[in-house]
Amino acid sequence: MSFSFEGAAGFIAKTEETGMNDFELFVPLEALPSLWAHLLKTGEPEGLKAVGRTTLETARIEAGLPRLGPDINDRIVPPEANLEGIAFSLSKGCYPGQEVVARMDTYGSIKRRLVGLVVEGTEKDLPEIGAKLFSGTREVGWVSSSTFSPLLQKPIALGFPLRDFTSPGTQLEAQTQGHTFSAAVSALPFTKPQ
Repeated sequence: MSFSFEGAAGFIAKTEETGMNDFELFVPLEALPSLWAHLLKTGEPEGLKAVGRTTLETARIEAGLPRLGPDINDRIVPPEANLEGIAFSLSKGCYPGQEVVARMDTYGSIKRRLVGLVVEGTEKDLPEIGAKLFSGTREVGWVSSSTFSPLLQKPIALGFPLRDFTSPGTQLEAQTQGHTFSAAVSALPFTKPQ
């Protein structure tokens, strides 16, 4: 949807970054400071506050939404990232890659699945992106994103264990740079939108 603010043309896009109703406003750089000030002043009676990228990243992880880069990349195919109906369809007509996705669905060859992980520890106990996941001595996957959840008061992460290790409650360990973190697989999303 397009709009105009103080003579500058812009547009609003609805996005799905946090699992809630998210909107992004795009304006020319020179119009940004006055639009920002206007939005904060107008929204102040409703409690509108500015948040940073870290807060958005925490909300995204709490909602269990994968992000291009850490969670969606050339190591992951869309069915492994729980993107059916979002990034691909099993019932839609022909599209590039449909045959591979349909074959994975038919023969069950999805090797791993995006899951939530609740990590035992404090705000400082965050497994790094790429931390290896273990079940006993067997390496079974990796951590793709992590943050401290203020709602759960625990460190949480997204990860890709092998499909035999994706049931909620499954106990795993995340290992990175000499640190070991106990983690339990959790259903996604971690929190329900309010």
